[in-house]
Amino acid sequence: IIIKSLIESNIYFPEQKSGMSQISTSMQISRICYQLLNRIKDENKRYNYFLNAIQNVTNGVDMVTYFIALQTNKDNKSQLFSSKFIKLLIKYNNILITKFSLKSNKNRIRNVISILTFIKYHFPEKEKEKMIKTILKKDTILKQFINDSIITHYSQLMVNYTGQTKYSIDSKELSVYFEITIENIKRLKKIKKTVSDKKLINDIILYYESEILNN
Repeated sequence: IIIKSLIESNIYFPEQKSGMSQISTSMQISRICYQLLNRIKDENKRYNYFLNAIQNVTNGVDMVTYFIALQTNKDNKSQLFSSKFIKLLIKYNNILITKFSLKSNKNRIRNVISILTFIKYHFPEKEKEKMIKTILKKDTILKQFINDSIITHYSQLMVNYTGQTKYSIDSKELSVYFEITIENIKRLKKIKKTVSDKKLINDIILYYESEILNN
């Protein structure tokens, strides 16, 4: 119950991305989940406890995906599960993502990019493209994905003690998941009308338009 509550609470905490002096909300929750699971010394019991926690998750598919993705990282010295259990978790998470794609209008998520990245590395090759398109079909999910992709730049001059924060977006990286097409440019223009800061969306549109013209 505690793990499930933590996972689903991700959308209610203030949004915070990783930076020079801060840790993302997803990482903070992951660390708490890790500490709770690490207390269970028997790996079989640990796996079953975690599986039971995520089976009925509705608003935390992205958080489950983020946590499992951390466990699949071979360089992660804090792995809780052996390769046998990690393979099972990957299979189960693929099912969770597929279910989410069928009812994404009902379930709330915050970290779209974690889901898309997981699909890229862990879904069967023939299913990847279709699944990514299905996930990004809804405009609210696409807007969240764009927001996830924003890069924050911090700078501080000697004469400016408060520092400056600037934002940018890697349109080329975005196009890895959101294909460059005329139809998608139309969707971006539609989304542009609904956001207050239109510059970043406009940068993406200009990049997509130039790529179409040059190809």
